[in-house]
Amino acid sequence: SSSSRRRSGRVLARMTPKGRASEHPSSRRHLIQGLPMIVGFAGGMLKGDALAAEDMKTYKEKTTNLIKEMRQTLDAEEALKPEIELRKIGQNAAKFSKEWIGRYFGKGKAPDQISYKAVSEALSLLGQFYQKNGPSSRLPTELIDNIRDLLDTAANQLETVS
Repeated sequence: SSSSRRRSGRVLARMTPKGRASEHPSSRRHLIQGLPMIVGFAGGMLKGDALAAEDMKTYKEKTTNLIKEMRQTLDAEEALKPEIELRKIGQNAAKFSKEWIGRYFGKGKAPDQISYKAVSEALSLLGQFYQKNGPSSRLPTELIDNIRDLLDTAANQLETVS
């Protein structure tokens, strides 16, 4: 069985049976690193079924909030804010990302495939980058621009949805 080191009641790391420390599976890094797999899996399950009006309103609200938070994080990244500030700003984006993923990935229903696919691809690009380069790596300008374009596509599509 694995044991955990604790400080102030919070799990910092998990010790593997061979005595090596590993991050707790609920850490932000694990969420980001798992995005490519989740997006690939969910993309294949997308059916484009229509949502009820109330569900559509919730989808639009949740997706709009996620886009806003992701844009703020990209703005901070582009402005070369110190890492501590980036982490603070990025925590909100991570919170909205987790909620959005929990609600819409692989659920088989999306109000429109354009916004769903654009946001999924943006999350996937971030996940792939951080998985390859580490959680503290700075995003290259080209990647920021690509993600912004995807977020703009999603936001524009959401504006046309009633």
